[in-house]
Amino acid sequence: MKLKKIITVVTVLFLVNTTFAQDLFTKPQSNVSYLDSIKKTFIKDNIASCVDSLWMKELTSLDLYNDLENDIKNINLDEKVDYELPTALLKQRLKDMDSKSPFHIEYNQGLENIIKSFLKNRKKAYERLMAISEYYFPLFEDALAKQNVPLEIKYLAVVESALNPKAVSRVGATGLWQFMYQTGKQYNLKIDSYVDDRSDPLKASEAAAQYMTNMYKIFGDWDLVLASYNSGPGNVAKAIRRSGGQQNFWNIRKYLPQETQGYVPAFWRQCISTNTIKSTV
Repeated sequence: MKLKKIITVVTVLFLVNTTFAQDLFTKPQSNVSYLDSIKKTFIKDNIASCVDSLWMKELTSLDLYNDLENDIKNINLDEKVDYELPTALLKQRLKDMDSKSPFHIEYNQGLENIIKSFLKNRKKAYERLMAISEYYFPLFEDALAKQNVPLEIKYLAVVESALNPKAVSRVGATGLWQFMYQTGKQYNLKIDSYVDDRSDPLKASEAAAQYMTNMYKIFGDWDLVLASYNSGPGNVAKAIRRSGGQQNFWNIRKYLPQETQGYVPAFWRQCISTNTIKSTV
């Protein structure tokens, strides 16, 4: 009997000690994400850090934004510019673009003038913008495609903000797509003292695409959608009435606010100049 008790006590002590040892040497469980495994591969490199710093500075530099904003204010469709781009060649490129685009793209002398002016005077700015566009355009295209919005509208963000998510206009429009406070709230962008989704490339692009879709349902013309993005649908509707019912941007242009008169041409200047330069490379 005593022997059985001794065996039982020894067995219990053995089991207790084994459990304690397992608890002692077992590592505590922690939630490990895939990012933790990636972080382990990071190597501190001074050159890479310098490149990252310069790239972020380029992404948020305001000099291009200020230059393009002034261009829109002072755009002159009547000023002829001497630049090596034959009119016949430009007309052919516009015709080729028109055949592939939901926009109605047609030649006029004013458009030729501002395209030549941009190619002559802003080529360095173009090179910087196209470098930055490699980062942002895929995001824009994805958001626009989901709403069946023409992909050309990605160039509107160049006109709006020079692709600067930190850009703020004199009237408070903010971010890549330059949403005003009320419009941003209307399209479910969070804006408070801590967060401003207007500066979020993904959320702002989705909101911009939704805005374009809604305006197209009203006007049925993408040039008028662009004009409404700048001046508001009320001003576009007023310009249509004052023009006697015309529904082409170039026909109602003189009835629009002055900034909007240069806004849509600035969009086409950017879009066509980009395609012109690409086709010559």
